[in-house]
Amino acid sequence: MKNRYLTKKLKEYYIKDFHDNVLTETSISWKLDAPIRDYLIKINKNNNIQTLYSKFYGNDHSLNHDQSYLEFAYTKKVEIRLLREFFPRIVSMFNQLPAVDNHYSGSTCYFSFNEPKIDRTLSDEPIYKMGFHTNRYYKNINRYWLSLESSNKDLHNEFWKTITADLASI
Repeated sequence: MKNRYLTKKLKEYYIKDFHDNVLTETSISWKLDAPIRDYLIKINKNNNIQTLYSKFYGNDHSLNHDQSYLEFAYTKKVEIRLLREFFPRIVSMFNQLPAVDNHYSGSTCYFSFNEPKIDRTLSDEPIYKMGFHTNRYYKNINRYWLSLESSNKDLHNEFWKTITADLASI
Protein backbone atom coordinates (compact mmCIF):
# COMPACT_ATOMS: atom_id res chain seq x y z
CA MET A 1 0.00 0.00 0.00
CA LYS A 2 1.22 3.46 -0.86
CA ASN A 3 0.47 6.16 1.70
CA ARG A 4 -1.30 9.17 0.28
CA TYR A 5 -1.64 12.09 2.64
CA LEU A 6 -3.68 15.26 2.43
CA THR A 7 -1.71 17.93 0.55
CA LYS A 8 -2.44 21.58 -0.17
CA LYS A 9 -3.72 20.68 -3.64
CA LEU A 10 -5.95 17.87 -2.34
CA LYS A 11 -7.24 20.10 0.47
CA GLU A 12 -8.26 22.67 -2.15
CA TYR A 13 -10.16 20.00 -4.10
CA TYR A 14 -11.93 18.56 -1.04
CA ILE A 15 -12.83 21.92 0.50
CA LYS A 16 -14.28 23.12 -2.82
CA ASP A 17 -16.38 19.95 -3.02
CA PHE A 18 -17.43 20.45 0.61
CA HIS A 19 -18.58 24.05 0.04
CA ASP A 20 -20.03 23.62 -3.46
CA ASN A 21 -21.69 20.21 -3.08
CA VAL A 22 -21.81 18.80 0.46
CA LEU A 23 -23.13 21.93 2.16
CA THR A 24 -25.67 22.52 -0.61
CA GLU A 25 -26.99 18.95 -1.05
CA THR A 26 -30.76 18.79 -0.51
CA SER A 27 -31.66 15.13 -1.07
CA ILE A 28 -32.94 13.44 2.06
CA SER A 29 -30.49 10.55 1.89
CA TRP A 30 -27.34 12.67 1.37
CA LYS A 31 -28.16 16.00 2.96
CA LEU A 32 -25.69 16.93 5.68
CA ASP A 33 -27.03 16.22 9.18
CA ALA A 34 -27.92 19.68 10.53
CA PRO A 35 -26.50 19.24 14.06
CA ILE A 36 -22.97 18.71 12.72
CA ARG A 37 -22.89 21.25 9.89
CA ASP A 38 -21.09 23.92 11.94
CA TYR A 39 -18.78 21.32 13.48
CA LEU A 40 -17.62 20.15 10.04
CA ILE A 41 -17.11 23.72 8.85
CA LYS A 42 -14.91 24.41 11.90
CA ILE A 43 -12.89 21.18 11.48
CA ASN A 44 -12.33 21.90 7.79
CA LYS A 45 -10.77 25.27 8.59
CA ASN A 46 -7.74 23.29 9.77
CA ASN A 47 -5.41 22.83 6.77
CA ASN A 48 -4.21 19.49 8.20
CA ILE A 49 -7.64 17.82 8.36
CA GLN A 50 -10.43 17.35 5.83
CA THR A 51 -13.78 15.75 6.60
CA LEU A 52 -14.98 13.34 3.94
CA TYR A 53 -18.01 11.48 5.25
CA SER A 54 -20.09 11.93 8.39
CA LYS A 55 -23.30 11.16 10.24
CA PHE A 56 -24.94 12.42 13.40
CA TYR A 57 -26.85 10.24 15.85
CA GLY A 58 -30.58 9.83 15.24
CA ASN A 59 -30.67 10.37 11.48
CA ASP A 60 -33.97 8.72 10.53
CA HIS A 61 -32.72 7.89 7.03
CA SER A 62 -29.83 5.80 8.31
CA LEU A 63 -29.77 2.12 9.12
CA ASN A 64 -28.00 2.72 12.42
CA HIS A 65 -29.79 5.44 14.39
CA ASP A 66 -27.49 5.10 17.43
CA GLN A 67 -24.29 5.92 15.55
CA SER A 68 -22.31 9.07 14.87
CA TYR A 69 -19.21 8.86 12.70
CA LEU A 70 -16.63 10.89 10.90
CA GLU A 71 -14.25 9.85 8.15
CA PHE A 72 -11.45 12.31 7.51
CA ALA A 73 -8.19 12.74 5.62
CA TYR A 74 -5.08 14.23 7.24
CA THR A 75 -1.59 15.49 6.50
CA LYS A 76 1.52 13.55 7.42
CA LYS A 77 2.34 16.41 9.81
CA VAL A 78 -0.47 15.43 12.23
CA GLU A 79 -0.47 11.65 11.82
CA ILE A 80 1.59 10.85 14.94
CA ARG A 81 -0.41 13.25 17.12
CA LEU A 82 -3.65 11.65 15.93
CA LEU A 83 -2.38 8.18 16.81
CA ARG A 84 -0.61 8.97 20.09
CA GLU A 85 -2.85 11.66 21.54
CA PHE A 86 -6.18 12.23 19.82
CA PHE A 87 -7.51 8.70 19.27
CA PRO A 88 -6.45 7.24 22.64
CA ARG A 89 -8.05 10.17 24.47
CA ILE A 90 -11.31 10.11 22.46
CA VAL A 91 -11.72 6.33 22.61
CA SER A 92 -11.01 6.31 26.34
CA MET A 93 -13.39 9.20 26.98
CA PHE A 94 -16.33 7.82 24.98
CA ASN A 95 -16.12 4.09 25.62
CA GLN A 96 -18.45 3.73 28.57
CA LEU A 97 -19.77 0.71 30.44
CA PRO A 98 -23.53 0.44 30.92
CA ALA A 99 -24.89 2.44 33.83
CA VAL A 100 -25.76 0.42 36.93
CA ASP A 101 -29.21 1.99 37.07
CA ASN A 102 -29.82 1.08 33.38
CA HIS A 103 -30.61 4.63 32.29
CA TYR A 104 -28.50 4.01 29.24
CA SER A 105 -26.80 1.02 27.73
CA GLY A 106 -23.25 2.32 27.57
CA SER A 107 -21.32 3.26 24.45
CA THR A 108 -18.70 2.02 22.05
CA CYS A 109 -16.15 4.34 20.49
CA TYR A 110 -13.53 3.14 18.02
CA PHE A 111 -11.41 4.25 15.11
CA SER A 112 -9.96 2.50 12.09
CA PHE A 113 -7.55 3.30 9.31
CA ASN A 114 -8.82 3.17 5.73
CA GLU A 115 -6.14 2.90 3.12
CA PRO A 116 -6.27 4.75 -0.19
CA LYS A 117 -8.48 3.11 -2.79
CA ILE A 118 -9.91 3.82 -6.21
CA ASP A 119 -13.65 3.23 -6.48
CA ARG A 120 -14.27 1.33 -9.69
CA THR A 121 -18.01 0.99 -9.09
CA LEU A 122 -19.10 4.61 -9.56
CA SER A 123 -21.76 5.29 -12.18
CA ASP A 124 -20.75 7.18 -15.30
CA GLU A 125 -23.88 9.29 -14.79
CA PRO A 126 -24.08 10.05 -11.05
CA ILE A 127 -27.28 11.52 -9.61
CA TYR A 128 -25.47 13.59 -6.97
CA LYS A 129 -22.73 16.19 -7.47
CA MET A 130 -20.63 15.38 -4.39
CA GLY A 131 -17.11 14.13 -5.12
CA PHE A 132 -17.93 10.96 -3.22
CA HIS A 133 -20.29 10.10 -6.09
CA THR A 134 -18.44 11.61 -9.05
CA ASN A 135 -14.73 11.04 -8.49
CA ARG A 136 -13.28 7.51 -8.54
CA TYR A 137 -10.21 8.88 -6.72
CA TYR A 138 -12.14 10.59 -3.91
CA LYS A 139 -11.08 7.94 -1.38
CA ASN A 140 -7.60 7.50 -2.83
CA ILE A 141 -6.13 9.03 0.30
CA ASN A 142 -5.24 7.91 3.84
CA ARG A 143 -8.37 8.19 5.98
CA TYR A 144 -9.42 7.56 9.53
CA TRP A 145 -12.91 6.51 10.54
CA LEU A 146 -14.06 7.50 14.04
CA SER A 147 -17.34 6.13 15.36
CA LEU A 148 -19.51 6.40 18.45
CA GLU A 149 -22.39 4.00 19.07
CA SER A 150 -24.73 4.87 21.92
CA SER A 151 -28.41 5.49 22.60
CA ASN A 152 -27.47 8.53 24.71
CA LYS A 153 -28.01 11.66 22.59
CA ASP A 154 -26.19 13.89 25.11
CA LEU A 155 -23.11 11.71 24.72
CA HIS A 156 -23.24 12.17 20.93
CA ASN A 157 -23.46 15.94 21.36
CA GLU A 158 -20.44 15.87 23.67
CA PHE A 159 -18.59 13.60 21.21
CA TRP A 160 -19.04 16.08 18.36
CA LYS A 161 -18.08 19.08 20.50
CA THR A 162 -14.94 17.32 21.72
CA ILE A 163 -13.71 15.96 18.39
CA THR A 164 -14.40 19.30 16.71
CA ALA A 165 -12.35 21.23 19.26
CA ASP A 166 -9.50 18.72 18.98
CA LEU A 167 -9.45 18.32 15.18
CA ALA A 168 -9.83 22.04 14.54
CA SER A 169 -6.66 22.73 16.50
CA ILE A 170 -4.44 19.66 16.01
